[in-house]
Amino acid sequence: MAASTTDIALLRRRAAEPTEATYTDEELAAVIERFPLVDDDEYEPDDSGWNPTYDLSAAAAEVWAEKAMALDGYDFDADGGSYKRSQTFEQAMKKARYWGKRRAPVSLRVHVAHDFEESYQALPATSGVSVTDAVNGPEAEDYE
Repeated sequence: MAASTTDIALLRRRAAEPTEATYTDEELAAVIERFPLVDDDEYEPDDSGWNPTYDLSAAAAEVWAEKAMALDGYDFDADGGSYKRSQTFEQAMKKARYWGKRRAPVSLRVHVAHDFEESYQALPATSGVSVTDAVNGPEAEDYE
C-alpha cells in the first residue's frame, strides 16, 4: 500500500499543512494508509487486484485531532488585552469533527460458507435443537 502524491497533497490542503514543517510527506502517507477503502472495482485492501484507495476525510480528521491535542488551551489577560488560546483548540476540534463527519461509511462484509445452511439443516430431529435455535439462539420464553 502506498499513498499517492495526489492523496498527500489533498490531505495537506484539508489539514491546513501546506509545508513539511510539522508533518513530512512520509508521516502523512502513514496516516492516509491507516484508512484503506474498498476500491471502485469492489476489491478489498487485502485483494491482489486492489487499486489503492483511501479515506482522506478520516485521515484529515485524525490530523486535526492530533493538532488540537498539541495546542495549549488556556486563556489569560495581560497588558490590557484578553487572549483566548482555548479558541485555537476549539477550532481544531471543530475541523476534526467536520472531517470526521465526512468519513466514508464503514460496513462489514460477512462471508458465509456455502455449506453453512446444509450443516444446520442436517441436525437430527431428535437432538432437541431446532434449526432456528441453532442459528439464532433460543427464544426468551425458553428460559421461563
